Amino acid sequence: MNKDKEGENKNVGEETVKKYVNMLDSTLESRNSREKNKWIDKTKDYLLSHSYIIQKYIENLDVKDKHKVILKLKRFKEEEVLRKEVEKKDFIKLIFIVALIFMLIMAVVGLTKKDEVMVIYSVITIVAITMLVISSIDYMYDISGLKREIKNIENWLIELGEEEHLLKENSYLKQQEQDKEEDINELKSEIKNLKQKNKKLEEDMEEVTLKLSNYI
Repeated sequence: MNKDKEGENKNVGEETVKKYVNMLDSTLESRNSREKNKWIDKTKDYLLSHSYIIQKYIENLDVKDKHKVILKLKRFKEEEVLRKEVEKKDFIKLIFIVALIFMLIMAVVGLTKKDEVMVIYSVITIVAITMLVISSIDYMYDISGLKREIKNIENWLIELGEEEHLLKENSYLKQQEQDKEEDINELKSEIKNLKQKNKKLEEDMEEVTLKLSNYI
């Protein structure tokens, strides 16, 4: 019963990771920006709802497959950073346009009322609010947080590369050890054959010696 449950969980985990990897591929392969943004959002939502299963089964992958998945994840995060940087620039442009419109409106109102003080205070207020909003944009988009994640992923990839190298080296050493064992077994077999031949020669010599003694 437990084995059936484990097998079922394994299948669910494999299918979940497979779907996640396919979504990463779809995001990276999309050329249309709107389509790419749609896939980024879908992939993020899927990861949030299946994070435990995905993390667990990625950890259980062999080093080579794990390296491929993590590399795709890094590229996905880079795409996410690019999107947020574009959104940030567009938002800053929008803020400046809105601020400029309000300045023009207040300037027109102030000049109509011939109240220069109101115009000056309005401009100062609008500039202050604009700068306050712009200073909070980094917290809204958290691009630096994503870049830290990418750095952590890069460190993970380095560790996986080192692990893969060690596994290859270990595999090479094991192969050498196996080759040596095969050579030793072959030498043992040759020694055994030589002993058998030597024994046969001794028996033949004894037989010849016996015949000679009988002849004499």
